[in-house]
Amino acid sequence: MNLERTPERTIRVLIIDDNRHIREMVQSFLIRSGHEYSSAQDADQAVEILRLGEFELAIMDIMMPGRNGIDLLPQLVSEYPDMAIIMMSSIIDTTTAVDAMRKGAYDYITKPVDLDELATRIEKALERRSLKLQNRQYQQNLEHMVDKATERLEQRMRELSALNSLFQSHIQNLQGAQETYAQLQATISEFSLNLDTLAHSARMVAEDNQSHRIGNGSQ
Repeated sequence: MNLERTPERTIRVLIIDDNRHIREMVQSFLIRSGHEYSSAQDADQAVEILRLGEFELAIMDIMMPGRNGIDLLPQLVSEYPDMAIIMMSSIIDTTTAVDAMRKGAYDYITKPVDLDELATRIEKALERRSLKLQNRQYQQNLEHMVDKATERLEQRMRELSALNSLFQSHIQNLQGAQETYAQLQATISEFSLNLDTLAHSARMVAEDNQSHRIGNGSQ
């Protein structure tokens, strides 16, 4: 299986191995596949190269002088979470392979490296990387949608609270107007009653005066 050269699939690969023959073999394979590469002979050199550019994939040997691949792996996973990592080893060790996968490696391949197998492992690693990035983007979009929906809901809640306050104010004003109107009606009723009483008193006084004038005239 070969990685065909297409613009949208061109990748940058970092080869980390103290064996020059292995580095050159993988480099030649990547060139034929139409991809870019850089190479490092140990962990320290790899760290320096990674600080200068981005890589979609790292192919790293486990047994290296100084820090070995297992020791370097957690740092790469932490600092470059979007980079897929394939580990290589000349020793078939299930425990080491499981440890590498547990610490964040995408895959594990044994030496001597079969290039067809390497192509398959690279393809699968890039597919996993793409799926991981898509899931992250989906999660970010989902969180953005939730944030927007929450923001709109909070805005509606604020609007509802304002409308409720306004409504309560109108009710209080209406209650105040009703109380004032009731007081006015009571005052008018009382005033009308007083007018009736006064009118009745006036009629009584007038009738008394008229009776008094008639009585004086008859005498």
